Amino acid sequence: EVALPKIVGGKTPGGTEFTVFGEQADGLLTIRAVLSFPLPGKFIHRTFCDIAFQKRFDDYIKVKDIVAQSGGCDVIYHEMKLPSPLTNRDYVYFRRTHSDEARGEYAVFLRDVPDMGTKYMPVQKKAVRAGLGKHFMDVLIQNHRDGPGCRVVSELRDNPAGAVPKWLVNLASKKSLPGYYKGFETMAATMMMSVPLIARAQSTPI
Repeated sequence: EVALPKIVGGKTPGGTEFTVFGEQADGLLTIRAVLSFPLPGKFIHRTFCDIAFQKRFDDYIKVKDIVAQSGGCDVIYHEMKLPSPLTNRDYVYFRRTHSDEARGEYAVFLRDVPDMGTKYMPVQKKAVRAGLGKHFMDVLIQNHRDGPGCRVVSELRDNPAGAVPKWLVNLASKKSLPGYYKGFETMAATMMMSVPLIARAQSTPI
């Protein structure tokens, strides 16, 4: 199904199976991952989309907010914390989402805002403006028809820009993926468990 070289595969302690494929274009690695999560697709989708929830769990987020709306898309500013001596990276991108709970199908699409996103967020001295037209992510989610959980197909490419060599960016991407999937699975499971509490809080008169 995926005509790309396989670069890593495995299974998280929580039961998420993943196979990751990749190829290089302009020196940057484009990654396509096929995953099987043991959780319903709506919670995977919510975890991708709920910025406030992400801030509680992701220590690499310094700033992440919706700063505008454009053409039916959210415009998101995201500054990512990096350990010294690396400089923080920030991104400005469009996000479009799709949700069809009746069919159990969901999607998230991210694209760089042209011209480095300066229309929505000026370039900051404290961070390197990343992306530069070479950053994207597409996530397609579909509930399993024959059991619990969902299938996720994602394709992404990151461009942190700056002086970091592209081979090092590619290596870091490969090494970080298993840990990322493990952390994302934990965050989505926490999201699923917290939904009844959130619903009760929203229905309680103040």
